[in-house]
Amino acid sequence: MLSKGTHYSVYLVFKRASSRSYGFDHTPIETEVGFTGKEVRKTRERESGGNVEEPKERSDKWSEVKLGSFYIDDGGCDDGDEVEVAIMETRMGQWKSGLVFQGIEIRPVKEEEVTK
Repeated sequence: MLSKGTHYSVYLVFKRASSRSYGFDHTPIETEVGFTGKEVRKTRERESGGNVEEPKERSDKWSEVKLGSFYIDDGGCDDGDEVEVAIMETRMGQWKSGLVFQGIEIRPVKEEEVTK
């Protein structure tokens, strides 16, 4: 149930499994957020830093990272519309291990934050 006329941000919530986590440091990723079957917004992190935000630790000891955002116009969305989220790393080709995913959170963005 998403509201029309609203901007949303999409976050991945995760933890690293102690010292067994590897393959994630300094690895460029690409994310996609949008509606299935329609144009998606891609965000690329370049090796020098780029557009993808750094993960932030939350007070509940999980970490989160913003993957992207989307807007539902005043026409709203249909019952069959699905939000698609993708996280890819295809340049380094390293095995990755040690992340525990809690899930994906979709949050409305406050109006004053939209222009930032």
